[in-house]
Amino acid sequence: TRLTMLKQDSDYCTYYKEVNPNFYAIWVCPHCGYAAMDTYFAEQTAAAVDKIRTFLTGRAVNVNFSGPRTREQAIAT
Repeated sequence: TRLTMLKQDSDYCTYYKEVNPNFYAIWVCPHCGYAAMDTYFAEQTAAAVDKIRTFLTGRAVNVNFSGPRTREQAIAT
């Protein structure tokens, strides 16, 4: 899906006609709440995954950010 840019400020802040893609740059696990940039999820080493898993064991937050996000939800992530 293409996004339509409405304008861009001198500081490169971009405004879009549709959804703001920056609201979705952070992925959040709906079970444990682990959150990171989307590119970071794909680049985990086995050791990093084990460390994260150990840290998050037993932490159930059950917050789902998989649908459309409001500005407030994007800030919360």
